[in-house]
Amino acid sequence: MWLQTDATGEWLASGPLSEAATGLVDLYLPLQLDADLVIGQIGQSLDGRIATERGHSHYITGQADILRLHRLRALVDAVVVGASTVAADDPRLTVREVEGANPVRVVIDPDARLSAEHAVFKDGAARTLVIHRTSVGSTTDAEVISLPAARSEGTGDGAGRSAP
Repeated sequence: MWLQTDATGEWLASGPLSEAATGLVDLYLPLQLDADLVIGQIGQSLDGRIATERGHSHYITGQADILRLHRLRALVDAVVVGASTVAADDPRLTVREVEGANPVRVVIDPDARLSAEHAVFKDGAARTLVIHRTSVGSTTDAEVISLPAARSEGTGDGAGRSAP
């Protein structure tokens, strides 16, 4: 079941909704129309882990959660991950299990430590942006957004590198 809004802000459902569900949509939908919406998603096992003891994190949840994740990707404009996620999991960050457009992939890599060998940089499936500090060069062909490094007491490693 999916909801969408038309140009006037009226909502349409992909199927019939119960009276209770209609009441909830009427109550909460106006709240999200006035601002950008950020969705946080994490895969986690029943014991609260995000990876196995050996560090494997692929498909730690199950097929139902993978479908839910792909539905979320089909609905959002962008998916944001850090360099450590790309290095450890080599995710594609695309919509594959359901119909829908691929979101823009945004990789936050302050020190430009990722190589061009990761799927997000070489598969061409979606626009990919990399965000890093101005003082480092890019190691990929992805679109790069360079930001000045902010210096704050207690952050980083003392050599100008960002803290993980």
